[in-house]
Amino acid sequence: MSLFSRALSDNDSSRQGGAASISRDGQSASAFWQPKFDVLETGNLYELHGEFPGMKKDDIFIEFPEPQTLVVRGKSDRAYSGKVPSSSGNRVEDVSHKPAITEAGEGYGADTATQAQAEVNEKADKPKYWLRERRVGEFSRTFSFPSPVDEDAISAVFREGILSLTVPKAKKPQPRRIAIS
Repeated sequence: MSLFSRALSDNDSSRQGGAASISRDGQSASAFWQPKFDVLETGNLYELHGEFPGMKKDDIFIEFPEPQTLVVRGKSDRAYSGKVPSSSGNRVEDVSHKPAITEAGEGYGADTATQAQAEVNEKADKPKYWLRERRVGEFSRTFSFPSPVDEDAISAVFREGILSLTVPKAKKPQPRRIAIS
């Protein structure tokens, strides 16, 4: 069995479907996701390269909970400042939350009208997502290596949304001859 089939734990996205479902309002139905990784093995080390677009290195944590088991975890958020650009301008209008026009005396008092208008104004300030495919929420990925690794010599570099990990294999113990005195 190769490293590619052994290194990925039971949390591998290909074994569990991995894709978060998207609800009708464009919100992710699952707040847990798994980043995509490339894993390769050379003679003396393993290399892992994971995609984390738009994230900061401070949001990613790397740990060894057990010997030969590496976990990459963290949390991603998507925050937009200012108005979200829209290619459609103001052509699309959500009319589902506009107050109904009623005749006086039918239970539609001034307080209700003011509250309805406040809801319309609040709704107008929030963008209406048509599609949200970028992953948000907590993530975790576990890798189990088939041979012992040197946990103290691991290096991690985060550049342009790619996390690159170099995990050296542990050196095999060398036989030592003990002199008899």
